[in-house]
Parts: sequence; C-alpha cells; structure tokens
Amino acid sequence: MIKKIGFPSHHGSALLICWFAVLVPDPVQAHEHREVGGYEFRVGWQNEPAYAGQPNAVTLAVSRAKKPVKDLEKHLRLEISFGGQRRTLELRPHFRESGQYLAFVLPTREGDYQFRFFGKIGEQSIEQTFDSTQGEFSGVRATQPIEFPEKSSNAPAPTIKPKEKGGGSETSARADILGWGALFLSGLAVVVAFSRRRK
Repeated sequence: MIKKIGFPSHHGSALLICWFAVLVPDPVQAHEHREVGGYEFRVGWQNEPAYAGQPNAVTLAVSRAKKPVKDLEKHLRLEISFGGQRRTLELRPHFRESGQYLAFVLPTREGDYQFRFFGKIGEQSIEQTFDSTQGEFSGVRATQPIEFPEKSSNAPAPTIKPKEKGGGSETSARADILGWGALFLSGLAVVVAFSRRRK
C-alpha cells in the first residue's frame, strides 16, 4: 500500500513559506544601495542574474526621504563600461514604478560591468560609479551552464519524411479511375449474362 505523506495544513504552509523565503532571492537584495547627497540610489540589473546574449536593463531608483524622485531622465545619463569599452545609454522612466529608471542593454560578454551616472539632480552635480566587482549586484554570466539541449555539430538533424510525388490529388484520381472501371465491368457482365438467357 502506498501511503501519502503530507504536512498538516497550518504547519505545512508555514514551513513552505519559510523555505521559499530562504531559497528565493529578493530582487532588491541584488542591487547596490548608496546615499548620494541626501538622495538614496539603488542600482543593479533588471534581471538577476544577468546572462550574456540576453536582453536586460540597468535599473536606477532614486528617492529622498522615502519619496520617489521623478523626471531624472531629463538630467541624468548612464555610461556603461566593460574592459576598455564604454557606451552612453539613455535612461527611461519605469512605466509603473515612480522614481525608477531603465537603460536597456544586451550584454554580449560575461564578466564585470561598471555603471557611471552623471548629470544633475536639481542644483546638485552627480558623478557616481557602481561596479559589479563589489558584489552588490552580479556580473554577467555565461549561458552555457543553463543551456539545454546542448549545442553540437555532431547531433543528427531532425528527419522530415518526404511527401509522395503527386500528393493526395493523384492518389484520389487513381481511385476514381479504378472505381469507374469496376463499375463498367460489372455492368458489362450483367449485359452478357442477360443476353445468354434470352438465347
């Protein structure tokens, strides 16, 4: 006999909630928090962990006295760098979260990235660099460990059964000819048999 194993309803639910709270990372924990002249900056990747070759975005959330700071896309810019390469990206306001901004990017190589925000908030000049080597947010990872199925040049290509020449219409035409031929022979046999009786 197979016995069902389960938790009592209340204790089991509480245990599962605690388990998931430990195992599932909080997205906010994957961002770096920093006080910048009375403002709180929160910076990281939109999708953590970030993978090479996968669309992503650099996120920036700015608040003051726990209130979101709006319209910073007009005054702040982002420079993303990897190795000796740099590119300036435009910040766009998040369509749902006030005081949050996105700079869309597709990171092409795994490794550590740096985000430099520069410009002004009000009359205050901003020049802040956030680096994934500090461990507050992740660098970009290779996709190979999570790829499935494996890419292989030796893997057999999927086979596709070729269609018969002429298709279904030719087969249908042959069936019609055979049907009419059988009907003609049956009629001829009846005529022959009837004529013999009359003799």
